[in-house]
Amino acid sequence: MIYKYLNSVYSKKTIISSVIISLYIIYSLNYSNLTTKGVLGILISLIFVWYIIDKDKSLVKDHDVMISNIIIEIPILKDLKKYEELILFFYKNKVIMKYDYVNYKKSILSVTQMITNYEYIKNNSKNIRFLFDILLKDYHLSIKHFKNMEFNLKNYNILKEVNILNKLLLFYVDDIILYNNNNLELNGYNVFKNKIDNSILPFNQSTFFEEM
Repeated sequence: MIYKYLNSVYSKKTIISSVIISLYIIYSLNYSNLTTKGVLGILISLIFVWYIIDKDKSLVKDHDVMISNIIIEIPILKDLKKYEELILFFYKNKVIMKYDYVNYKKSILSVTQMITNYEYIKNNSKNIRFLFDILLKDYHLSIKHFKNMEFNLKNYNILKEVNILNKLLLFYVDDIILYNNNNLELNGYNVFKNKIDNSILPFNQSTFFEEM
């Protein structure tokens, strides 16, 4: 129950500040001669801690409502619910849907498939390299479809957004590379597993976007 409560607090800074204030209160109780002003100070500190935590819980609730409303507005994002940074990215760029919905939708579907493979790989250590190649394909397609919208847009910095999407997705690509290589060090190589050399992958080449 305590874990669930702490997990609901939006900011780790809130927990840290609350602990510090609580420790100060305990110190005051144990080592100080309490006066009326001292008791009043402790009560004020407790109220302050409660206010901070309650405020952050309200922020969490508001944030969750916002994400839910985005999914209602753009239902195709529903399978990315746990990946809010991706949902917020596509929502920020929702204006381009009316100019090229097909590529916008294809980009989201490719991202969704990539994340599905990402989750599967993290939960299954077999055939990582084969599954990683599929993940890379979906990653590449998601960027390509999003970039293709530039042909139907005017006065929109699509390349800037492409780079942002690329950075968001690379987090998951790099995480699988690290997971795979660490897994090899722990469990050894076999016919289905081999080390992934990050430096030779296409997205690390300077011509990556130009070749799309």
